[in-house]
Amino acid sequence: MNIELEFDKIGFYTGSCSGFNQGDEREHYKTQLKDVIDNWSTPGTTTTHLFTGCDDNDHGYVGWGRLSCITRDGHCGAINNIRLPWGTFAHELGHNFNAAHSFEEGMYKTGGIMDYGDGTHDGSVQFNTDYRQCGICSELSKLRRKMADSDERRKMEGAFVLADSGVVPAVEDLKGVPRGCMCKALADVLTPTWEPVSVDCATGAADKGWCMHEFFRDACPISCSKGYRLGCSPVDGDPSCARAWWQPTDYACRYTTRSGCERSNQRTPEGRIFSDKLPFRCCKADGTKALTGHDLELCVEDEEGDSLTWDEAKNKCKSLDGGYQLCTSDQLESNIACFGGCRADNKRVWSSTAWNQ
Repeated sequence: MNIELEFDKIGFYTGSCSGFNQGDEREHYKTQLKDVIDNWSTPGTTTTHLFTGCDDNDHGYVGWGRLSCITRDGHCGAINNIRLPWGTFAHELGHNFNAAHSFEEGMYKTGGIMDYGDGTHDGSVQFNTDYRQCGICSELSKLRRKMADSDERRKMEGAFVLADSGVVPAVEDLKGVPRGCMCKALADVLTPTWEPVSVDCATGAADKGWCMHEFFRDACPISCSKGYRLGCSPVDGDPSCARAWWQPTDYACRYTTRSGCERSNQRTPEGRIFSDKLPFRCCKADGTKALTGHDLELCVEDEEGDSLTWDEAKNKCKSLDGGYQLCTSDQLESNIACFGGCRADNKRVWSSTAWNQ
């Protein structure tokens, strides 16, 4: 990240440790953090960390940090057990930079500073870029936008100092999707959530001025797609699968797969490449109960015969009379497709939902 930390002030905390090692240890850390942020923060600094001696052991809860707060002057901080080495400080500072815990592959197994363990990932002590890059880069992008605004920059004067050769990029040069973040399906909102509601996506984009606003670009990515750095582009012309600017040009679309019937056989949702062949289920677009796959004549005798690529499954459902579509991930999760036939209750099936993880 090319960030250098500087200490502005070192002081001694004289708050009370009363009852710290009794009852819920987590609540004591949270209470102490609130006291530090409310009463001990130094104006003009990025974050305030207390190395507490109140905790009489070095296990269990050993720290607590506020998440995503480095651009909030005077409202950022963390508590670190003074009995632990520097890794605890790095972990809690990571929370300040919007890094969540790295537990995706299991606690103590995922690796990196934000996991519980030795802090290593791929043999080095570092943040796990497989999972934490989006969160941290999003926080830094938010900081860069504030630094590009002269009024906001004055508010943070002293908290962040550019290197001698540092340059704050123009806001319009920042990508809409930070590195490491996946693109959502590209679709304009149908009902405006702003005033005046008469300005829908198409109308606002035609005016051009609306697309200069981040909230409008996020809500209207299709209408604002020309001339603005959204950072996402449809893959093979399909707006339900979008490639982020930092992903390779041969990026393959992945779609969410899950159990054909969550009630009878739960499966962890998983992204699969669109060219894989899997069973599928068709749902009514209006959410009403659908006919079974047998009644719709979607099943064949061959056990793998009802397995199709994502495109084939989507088109097969769309070709049916009665307003059918490939079930969305939410529809499958709601169990509306249970007992839909074709022996798919206990199988992993396609959904129409893009895998954005």
